[in-house]
Amino acid sequence: MRANASSRRLAALLGAALSACAADEASTPTVNPATTSTGCHDAVCLTLGHCEDGHASAQFRAQTTLPATASPSARLPMSVTFTNCSGVAWSPQGFSLAPVFPDEGSAWGVLRVPLPAWVPNGVQVTFNFGLQAPLATGTYTSRWAISRDGVELFEDHTPTQVVQVLAQADCSATGAPIRFRSQAAPPEFLGVGDHFHTRITFANCSPSALTTADGWALGSATDPADTWGRRAVPLPGDVPSGAETTFELDLVAPSTPGTYRYAWHVQQGDAAVCESSPLATPTVLVPAQCEGARPAQFVRQTAPSDVLDPDQPIDVAVTYGNCSGTTWDASFALDTALPGDARPWSAGPVSLPLRVGSGYQIDVPFRVRAPHTPGRYGYRWAVRGPAGALDEPTPALERTVRCVPQCGDHNCGGDGCGGSCGGCPGGWSCDGAHCQSPDLPQCGVLQWWNSYLTYEHLSGGWHDTDLGVRGSTPVQLRHRSRLDRYGVYGWGYMPEFTDLDTGYRFRMLHLRPQNMYATEVGRVYEAGYVVGLSGGDTYDTGLPVYSTGAHLCIQTLTPYFDVFPRGSDACR
Repeated sequence: MRANASSRRLAALLGAALSACAADEASTPTVNPATTSTGCHDAVCLTLGHCEDGHASAQFRAQTTLPATASPSARLPMSVTFTNCSGVAWSPQGFSLAPVFPDEGSAWGVLRVPLPAWVPNGVQVTFNFGLQAPLATGTYTSRWAISRDGVELFEDHTPTQVVQVLAQADCSATGAPIRFRSQAAPPEFLGVGDHFHTRITFANCSPSALTTADGWALGSATDPADTWGRRAVPLPGDVPSGAETTFELDLVAPSTPGTYRYAWHVQQGDAAVCESSPLATPTVLVPAQCEGARPAQFVRQTAPSDVLDPDQPIDVAVTYGNCSGTTWDASFALDTALPGDARPWSAGPVSLPLRVGSGYQIDVPFRVRAPHTPGRYGYRWAVRGPAGALDEPTPALERTVRCVPQCGDHNCGGDGCGGSCGGCPGGWSCDGAHCQSPDLPQCGVLQWWNSYLTYEHLSGGWHDTDLGVRGSTPVQLRHRSRLDRYGVYGWGYMPEFTDLDTGYRFRMLHLRPQNMYATEVGRVYEAGYVVGLSGGDTYDTGLPVYSTGAHLCIQTLTPYFDVFPRGSDACR
């Protein structure tokens, strides 16, 4: 009974609507309301509706769901349903379906969908029509409402639908089925953890649509895949064959400074398909605080401790902010800022580990080595570029290299630090390390005056004679000799003596400075006293600048063989 009552009510309403239509336009086709619950005229269908009291005059019921993406000029079927709850009938002459904004309708090629028949109050009307996607690539909205033409748009409006019209792909040339088109690469420099937005475009030149349902997505071509915070980015919508799609990417820079790979590809599941985007290599750094700063802003450093052993290696680091307005590239380095560009710490220039954009800072780890000779040394660094050092240098520091006493099994001689390793009994002599009986050279120690000559020349009035003596060979005195002076120079420890048996003066060069056994100026050392160890083949005796290899250099004011004629001496 209820169905029959509803059918009779609908028949009455439709009959009235179609009768009015017939009265206005005798040629309009009609629907027989007695035999159907639906009445359709052209693209408009009328059914019995239901109005909610206190709601809009035109109450929205349904619409076709549009695709998220479409190709240019694509034809999209559309259906919109409203119920007339206005209290008056809608006439074909005064009412229609219209876009909420005219420019939206213009984009889709529809400015008005007319009513072919009267729509009584309480009747639901469905408009079936077609949309044509715009030619221009972009994002377009679709919103519709019942229009009282020239007067007003009734509420409700249809919910907003957004369709991205994809650019038409040029697939005329032979190439990959899915092709890279363009990308907005990230900046050359990024701060750690920076959020940034970019985009990338691919073209679908395959014969099939790319759909999310089939597992298509944009995938990272980096290792690890989540370097930039995203392993994969879903399609913004299905991509028809012959269309381009643009992915909008919201990404996050890595949290650790470094240079990172940046590239993307279209993938199905986990498998990359065809072309990837060109590789970019942005550098991620910690931002610097540059307001009012100098071109090179010192941030912090890890420096050596106050007291060090000779030749002690130390791992250090310096952090600088680039506030210069230019990029620090491979022509910039960390280098000494000591007077005269001195490098007592055996380091510098130190290459910067990364390119550094202005507004970012860089940590420079490196290793220094304490000077060999005990003393007090300055410690200071600066960033140096093609035009010289940039202000500001690191704070001026001083560090002490201590003298380490070296006696070992020595029972006499100096400890290398001004102290003594012990004394010898009366009449005995010290060879610099051990007590020896008087007056004779030591047996078993090379009598260097009998060694072969490797080089001779005259230098500053001295006869410079090189003898074939291997490194670390004990060098003893041939005769009783007085120490006149000594020093440490680029060629190592150099004592100068007067031979008291012959009266000749002579110097010994290329002795290792860590083994200085004769340091008491004016003292007479006995024959056989070991004054040091040969070291011509070590860097601390001038190799490779002042020395060419294992040898002992003797300098004399008269020819060498006049001062030291060959011959085997008795020994103890």
